[in-house]
Amino acid sequence: MRMLLLKMFKLLLFSLLVKAFANGSVELTRGSFDEQTYGKNGVVLLYNEERESIYEEWKSATGEVEDEDIYFWELSCTLASEFCRSNANGKELPVVLYSFRNEGWQSLSVKGYSSHALSVFFNTEIKSNCFKNRRLCTEIMTDTLEKFESESFSVVRTEYLTVQQEAAQIEHDWDEKSREIQAIFFKEKGEIQKSIDVLDQRMKVLGEMLENMHHIIYNSNVG
Repeated sequence: MRMLLLKMFKLLLFSLLVKAFANGSVELTRGSFDEQTYGKNGVVLLYNEERESIYEEWKSATGEVEDEDIYFWELSCTLASEFCRSNANGKELPVVLYSFRNEGWQSLSVKGYSSHALSVFFNTEIKSNCFKNRRLCTEIMTDTLEKFESESFSVVRTEYLTVQQEAAQIEHDWDEKSREIQAIFFKEKGEIQKSIDVLDQRMKVLGEMLENMHHIIYNSNVG
């Protein structure tokens, strides 16, 4: 039971250590991939032991991106082999996962890419603009454009700040809920662990009793 509980606990807290290259190299705190990348425009480099073959090109290209809303991460597939297998979609490493404008994650093999090739890829994807290219708009974006396109700057700015505040409130509420869930989890985990410890102690002493009784019976039969 103890091993099963430990596996469940590890599964729940499985984490990926990634580095962010937006505005310098910053190590993110440990947590799930979704928690660290949710709501962010970004590119993740999935690499194996041969990272050196593209790493300098990667650093050079990411360093040229001036958009502060774009995040760049790297992830060793040695540390997260199952994650890489399921997200590289059969493509040869190194692979980049990319998501902009809250779209789903897409994958692209960048094996052999030069710094220039990576820069062209970043700029092509990052600079795609829904307002300028309506084919890139989601249904929600299109509805928003139709509603506010003819409004004044002040009206659009007011709406932007309102939406921004609503999003911040939702994130705040979710953070609070997450802390509540974690508190409940660790409390119940502690109670379960105590129960397991009690059972382990009872099993140990019962086993010792059985061994002693078996020894007595064996000796009496021999005598």
